[in-house]
Amino acid sequence: MSLSRTVGIFFLVSFLLTTIDAVGWQQVIPVVNFGREADRSGGAVAAIEIDNQGLMYFGTSRGVVVYDGESWQEIDLGGKGNTRSINYDSLTDRIYIGGTKHFGYLKRDKATRFSYVDLSTQISESHPFKEVWQIFLFNNEIYFMTREGRFVYTADSVSYRNFPESYFFRVGSTVYLSETNGALSIFENTELLQNWNQSSHSKSPAFQVLPLDEQRHLILYPDSPPLVRNLVDGSIAVYDQPLASLITKHWLYNAVSLSNNLLAIATWTDGVFITDEKGQVIRKFTTEDRLMSNEVYEMKKGPQGNLWLATSYGISMIYMTKAFPDTVFERINPFPTQISSFVYHYDSIAYTTQKYDTAKLSKPATIIKINFSNPGSDYYTPQTYQYRLFNYDTAWYPTTEPMAVFDNLPNGKYVFQVKDASSDLQPAELVIIVAVPLLAFIKGPLGYAFIAMVVLGLTIVGIIYRAKRMRKNLATLVAKKTEEVTRHEQQLLRSNHDLMAVNEELDTFLYRSSHDLIAPVKSIRGLLYLLKVSKDELPQYLDLMENRILRLENTLLEINSYVKNSKSEPLAARIRLHSLVNEVWADIEFIEHADQLTFENNIDDTLEIESDPGLWKMIIHNLLINAIKYHDGRKERPFVRVWHTIENGVFTLKVEDNGQGIASELLPRVYDMFFRANESSKGSGLGLFLVKKMVDKLGGTINIESEYAKGTLVSVSSSTLSFKVNEAKKRSKPTTHLL
Repeated sequence: MSLSRTVGIFFLVSFLLTTIDAVGWQQVIPVVNFGREADRSGGAVAAIEIDNQGLMYFGTSRGVVVYDGESWQEIDLGGKGNTRSINYDSLTDRIYIGGTKHFGYLKRDKATRFSYVDLSTQISESHPFKEVWQIFLFNNEIYFMTREGRFVYTADSVSYRNFPESYFFRVGSTVYLSETNGALSIFENTELLQNWNQSSHSKSPAFQVLPLDEQRHLILYPDSPPLVRNLVDGSIAVYDQPLASLITKHWLYNAVSLSNNLLAIATWTDGVFITDEKGQVIRKFTTEDRLMSNEVYEMKKGPQGNLWLATSYGISMIYMTKAFPDTVFERINPFPTQISSFVYHYDSIAYTTQKYDTAKLSKPATIIKINFSNPGSDYYTPQTYQYRLFNYDTAWYPTTEPMAVFDNLPNGKYVFQVKDASSDLQPAELVIIVAVPLLAFIKGPLGYAFIAMVVLGLTIVGIIYRAKRMRKNLATLVAKKTEEVTRHEQQLLRSNHDLMAVNEELDTFLYRSSHDLIAPVKSIRGLLYLLKVSKDELPQYLDLMENRILRLENTLLEINSYVKNSKSEPLAARIRLHSLVNEVWADIEFIEHADQLTFENNIDDTLEIESDPGLWKMIIHNLLINAIKYHDGRKERPFVRVWHTIENGVFTLKVEDNGQGIASELLPRVYDMFFRANESSKGSGLGLFLVKKMVDKLGGTINIESEYAKGTLVSVSSSTLSFKVNEAKKRSKPTTHLL
């Protein structure tokens, strides 16, 4: 790798990563997020798994996504959708999948790389279920765990077994079974050793069991102090360490053992804590450190010692050696380079299904492209490969691109080899057999017939040439008709595209709105439970319940605004914009935190525009509400000001504040439905989405300029509406500007 390339990569990484963490360390925040290039759904990711080749699998709301160290691929599950659990079986090389109303496994396939075998069709009609939350391999059987019971796959058949709601955990040769009724069972090599009733300790099943040391296992519950089991005498006791208070305060969702007795604790809403074995917090990662979300469903140690996270909004990775430069993290031995697929004849693609595979080509090998990768490779370090093609050339060629291209290979047998340039591992191999049957065809009887046909064809060339002029006239006529047909086809395609976009938006809206509506309801149910067991903190719980109800009310109001906006047509009326802005502020000036801002209305009081007053009122209302929600109370004088410009016949309304601002990488997503730039926001994530829809309906444009920790300027422009204003006041200009 050249010096200039290395320097370029260094500065690019330095620019993308935050430079100071929450406690003031002078170091790069080691968080990498994978957005739509990994998961096009943009929804929750619930599960992570790694196979023995280093490929990583992620369960998403659309199915399964595979990462091979170079690229991401979404696997088609036949429209089954949401995946909740994944488990890899090294004995059969199958990736077992569990999701909403389905379960089965992935097997390697030359045509699609992986194909999905749905096992739930064997039994789902007689025993319906909602979702598979865990997959466990036990006694040469595959357990698919659901609330309705346990589905067992063995000997190519599926059976149903009535089973209490529970979770399995494996630590070495020991298997733990934790039930929601408090029962805790322990198996050693399939033999039942002990059974305890822990109902007095927790009403929830354990969410994880980890080795604490060679003689103790740590049993972790979501909302109760952990238990520790002594392997010597078999006793179980409460783990009286700071970890107990950490879990009861923040609620555990998942946990992973790291190197040097470190633990990673994933919480329901408060991000990830890195602690020592006693639970003393060493470092915390949240959305402020660039995590996709504070809701972390599963964690998995990657081959390079990195910590991969499945969150409610996508995939994140914590680069542990950068977070803890003085700590040595356990790494898996490097995986050999893998040939993933080859493309021939421009569009024919095939995937490899084993380490040493063979590709037989019966079409002319005009172009052959071979794709490869280093599974489990370091995300930050560019990979350098070496490859060669026996019987074509013998030299090794270095490359930083994960592909090799060959053209016009003659008939014959070739062996393609590729390896990591920095590794001594055996190279991956692909045997390529080019056997275009043209030579055999010409040497046989059919070949002679073919030659005779060629001679005949040459004879009639003259006749065809004489008909050129007639064909030309006909071609002109056909071209005109074709152009007309093409124009109609394009119109149909545009209409179809618009319909698909509306359909996708509706699907997203229904999914995310149901999520936002159910969250406050679940929270209220939890608070009602707390009221039953503890009445000492009644006022506090009532305040919390009121807060959740208000949040639910706001979400419903914004959904109502979305529906009304989508159905109504814009009106035309005279609007005094100065008065309308004051009217909106009067409606909201007594909401929470509004009194902390200085409000400035710099709109010319003589300005009149002709447009839809209802839409303009909702636009101004949402922009002012955002300024209040995301104000920066640490600033000496928080403010929000409204002003306007009229230049070259274009009217622009501007709303400016010196609040928290928006990070530059988040700006492209601010108009997405239900997107929240701040995870701690109490809003529904519909505000700017609705503003964009209303501005589009008015035939205008919206632009947002923002700088993190400095402020935001929103500009709504229209060149189609008519206005009336004093010529001397075509621009209401505040005294100072932030952006």
